[in-house]
Amino acid sequence: DLVILNKVYTLFIDSLDVQLSEEHRKHLKEERHLSESEIDRYVKERVYFTFPTKSVLNNFFKKLQENGLNKDILRTIPGFFYDYTKKNYSFTNIRGGGLGISIKNEIGQIVAIQIRRNVLDKKEGVKSMRYIWFSSSFADSYDNLDFGSSPGCPLNVIYPDSLIYKKGKPCKCIFITEGHFKAKAIAKVYNSIAISVQGVCSWYNVLNTIKRIRKLYSEYDLSYVYVAYDADMGFNTDVFKQALYMGIAIVGNKNRIDDLEAKKIVKTFSDKDKIFYCIWDDDLGKGIDDLIYGGNPKIDKLPLRVMCSHYKRFMEQLNDIVLNGEYENIIKIPKDIKKELYTQMILRTLPQYKCI
Repeated sequence: DLVILNKVYTLFIDSLDVQLSEEHRKHLKEERHLSESEIDRYVKERVYFTFPTKSVLNNFFKKLQENGLNKDILRTIPGFFYDYTKKNYSFTNIRGGGLGISIKNEIGQIVAIQIRRNVLDKKEGVKSMRYIWFSSSFADSYDNLDFGSSPGCPLNVIYPDSLIYKKGKPCKCIFITEGHFKAKAIAKVYNSIAISVQGVCSWYNVLNTIKRIRKLYSEYDLSYVYVAYDADMGFNTDVFKQALYMGIAIVGNKNRIDDLEAKKIVKTFSDKDKIFYCIWDDDLGKGIDDLIYGGNPKIDKLPLRVMCSHYKRFMEQLNDIVLNGEYENIIKIPKDIKKELYTQMILRTLPQYKCI
């Protein structure tokens, strides 16, 4: 239940003796370009916090009781589990600590917690993840632990200040991106609503989220949608395809890009669909936030129908390379070759469209 989930996570954050360490404050200021006043505001709104050690448990249990919640409610909350050895509830410990990030939905409920780890594992052959979920799904693998659960793939919705405080220029549109901090940068600079998906294949909830946002803020024209995945979207054919699947679904078309013939694509979609893909040179930065804070925010846009045509042509060219015997399959084709083909296609159509 989202109401209970939000309440428990709120009490968990409120249990901390120190809301934000100096180390994490410095990171937000220097690496994420937030002002002191912005940091203070986001700490107050429980967006950022220094993830605690288990010494917080007694204070947390006390707050649960004061708010009429039995500890057994933790059976349903991702990140928490029951420890039969200690005969009490506990939560996932983060080795080396980390920065807690509240993932909020379109009405401001905390639906999950993401953690930016301070220390990465250095095991040989293991790719360590900087960002992880506050999850306890591992509990099922231990005989002495029970009631662990996963947060799934929640969406993070971030609103611009003009919409929150009802002042300034009207909110422009809706962006879809990957990552909380990218969404923060978009909302701030482009005065737009930003939805962060947790992985390019986890976009299915985007459709209903957009519908709910448009209903909540019906006084704004939120018909335009901009997809701002990382600059290397086109070099990864799976990411490219998923980005197009999402766009096709948003406009309400039941077809998938694989089912459409190249000649029919342009007729199937039109610029009236108002869905665009943000394009820039990846040498300038991987994510859109790199460009925003790097002082070079010139970002081009291409409509859905054009991107669909590009995808068809791109896959045909890659398949030709494989058929010629140069590489075993598309996956084996080097990134620099894919980048060159993709870039040449994009450059041919960019002059027809304005920047965002």
